[in-house]
Amino acid sequence: MWVGTAEHGLYYWENGKLSAFPDPSLAKESVSTIAEDRLGQIWIGTKVGLRCYEAGFRRKQLPESYTEVKAVLVDRHGVVWIGTAGEGLRRFQDGVFTSLRKADGLVDDTVTALYEDSEGSLWVGTRNGLSQLSDVKFPVYTQADGILGGMCHGVTASAKGGLW
Repeated sequence: MWVGTAEHGLYYWENGKLSAFPDPSLAKESVSTIAEDRLGQIWIGTKVGLRCYEAGFRRKQLPESYTEVKAVLVDRHGVVWIGTAGEGLRRFQDGVFTSLRKADGLVDDTVTALYEDSEGSLWVGTRNGLSQLSDVKFPVYTQADGILGGMCHGVTASAKGGLW
């Protein structure tokens, strides 16, 4: 189990013991989100950007980015999606970052939650509503569609179908 903290870094629970993540550069960071990919790499979103660690806690070099990361999701194809505070939705694939922003159809540039449904659609929670990325389109769901106003902090599937 992974435990991200505000200004105290990252911890993990293993064999009945809570231990600090061994990279001292993370010790005073605020960790907002954690995801693991199918290679066992750990993706960590912090107030100062995205980090990736391979097996044995070895830090992987990524292109520089100092944008606050609010959400990370690794989809069924192994693509890493990164929700940022103010720079939209970023995609990391084959060593390259690309971005989708409000100008591209995303409801807002502050992305706070990510979810992939059983059909492969990516649901993007933002501070101003919910977007659905499906076939590179962004249907937007807002108060006019029955979504409560304000920030969307989480998205998940309902056991009976639909979304919460």
